[in-house]
Amino acid sequence: MPHQRPAVLCLLTVLLLTTRLPAAENDPARFAPRDAIAYVGIDDLTAFQQQLEQTAMFRLMKDPAAAATREMSLFNKIIEQAREGFATALKTEPDKLRNPFGGNLALFMHETSDPDKPGFAAVIGIKDQAVMREYYAKLLDRFKVAADSYERVEFSDVALDVFTATTRTPEIDPEELGFDPNSDPFSLGDEAMGRMVDATFGQWFSGETLPENLAMCLTEEHLFLGQTADQLRDTIRRGRGAESLTGHDDYTFLLRRFQPGGPLRVFLNVPRLIARSMADGDPKMAKAFGLDGFGSLVGYSGFGKPGAYESKSELLLRLRGARTGFPELLSMDNVEIAPGRSVPQEASIYFNLHIQPSRMFDGIVRITRQIDPEMADEMTAGMGPVDTPDGPLNVRKDILDNLRGPLQFMMLTGRPYAPETMRMLASCGHRDHGAMSRLLEMMRTSLPVPLTDRDFEGQTLYEAPIGGMAVCAASDTVLIGSTAAVEARLRGSAGSPLEAGAAWRKAAGHVPEKAWLVIFVDARQMFEAGLALAARRDQVMAMAMTNPAAAAVLGMAESMTLAPQDDKIEQARPLGKYQAASLLTISTDADGLLLTQVQLHPEAN
Repeated sequence: MPHQRPAVLCLLTVLLLTTRLPAAENDPARFAPRDAIAYVGIDDLTAFQQQLEQTAMFRLMKDPAAAATREMSLFNKIIEQAREGFATALKTEPDKLRNPFGGNLALFMHETSDPDKPGFAAVIGIKDQAVMREYYAKLLDRFKVAADSYERVEFSDVALDVFTATTRTPEIDPEELGFDPNSDPFSLGDEAMGRMVDATFGQWFSGETLPENLAMCLTEEHLFLGQTADQLRDTIRRGRGAESLTGHDDYTFLLRRFQPGGPLRVFLNVPRLIARSMADGDPKMAKAFGLDGFGSLVGYSGFGKPGAYESKSELLLRLRGARTGFPELLSMDNVEIAPGRSVPQEASIYFNLHIQPSRMFDGIVRITRQIDPEMADEMTAGMGPVDTPDGPLNVRKDILDNLRGPLQFMMLTGRPYAPETMRMLASCGHRDHGAMSRLLEMMRTSLPVPLTDRDFEGQTLYEAPIGGMAVCAASDTVLIGSTAAVEARLRGSAGSPLEAGAAWRKAAGHVPEKAWLVIFVDARQMFEAGLALAARRDQVMAMAMTNPAAAAVLGMAESMTLAPQDDKIEQARPLGKYQAASLLTISTDADGLLLTQVQLHPEAN
């Protein structure tokens, strides 16, 4: 086949030339130092903003109905305060503010001569030089007044403006504003919330309060922000060809691994963070933890196309060499991500962790033994036989070795949405039904509040006297949760399974087929269930002890989606059209640990 080699070489050449790696001269990482601690970069701010504006969350923020939720009400007040502050600083009206930025964005943190104070810097591309020059001149005038000292430093063909501010802003007395600083800000009324935003953010956005050290420089293409003149000099030099993050092995790996990736790239120098935190630590501990096996955390976030997904992010924690210590513990076995028919579509939250408890315990003991052998011996001894009123129990053999993955949790939001249709269920696999049955029987009378037992379709069901909760050792699984959910699981899957639903199938097509952690959240179901329960909040909270599942759903719905203000629940209902399902996985990879997260379009529901 020698005559085919030229054709193969030509094909490889074409593939290399057409692979879309960002050119080094256009990659915003060229501004960050090679030893950067952390970095976030965007190739094209204008394109990124255009794509961002097409997302459901951005459209939600523009919807007038969003004001009916606590989060968006607070967010809108902060944005309004920021617009007014910027407009004041720039001597214009809020509606006349223009965005001069476009092109590259680089944000990074790096080492300085003071190990306790890392440096922070930003480089922002400019698309409208005239507007930027106007705004820069106005900010310069305002900052000169606010600063304690100002210096203009010439460097090459540009000028650096350096400020120092030692006068600190006086602290605000919360009592004078009429609110408790320890209270939930979302519980404040509109008037109190407005005072809080004004007090907290007003001076930040006014241009009258500066950081202790600030340096900035405006060129034809970029705005440079940092803390010192030396820092900006180094940043400008790197942008003009000096050694930068683009030459770091882990960063070049990021570009090769994730193709096409996305417009936003992240880099976290984990080895450098470990070195900082362990500077005065015990080397023996670092070895036991396997810290030298950690590489950088790299990844991207990007947007999808209609019919696929709305956004996708991938983060890879690189692991090097033999995996010992924490890298070994975290490198758990991957399994198929499909939930199985026992998980119904009414599972608005589905969590699956493929953990082997005995293997995890042994790994922890190995780590501990390298640091403190006596403690490791105590841990091992504590897993041996113990006397109980019902006879001896070997913790290791009867419990730990008997348990096996996966560990699952489901939040079930049945229709019609009401307190009584909210259920939760947790489960863990086991190998010995007899051993688990003996354990539950022993627990039945030894707990502070004894459980009652009854037969349910040939299985012994143990119920708590309050809370509507039950536990049961099925043939290969221990079940604990709402009594109705445990009974439904014992009867077998009813209705359509989660894995048959359109949202799951669509999201699962964009994540690894196998992983050791899976988290699925149907935000539409959670939002609608949360609205129904919020309308009966007093009843839900009064039943928290007898129906904890409803209280848990209400709390999770409000933390994961949007919390409607109590008197504006119906006004918030239209926001459900912006809610969609998301799927997150973590898998053990040849290069390390891979986290993948996919957010669907709302239409996928």
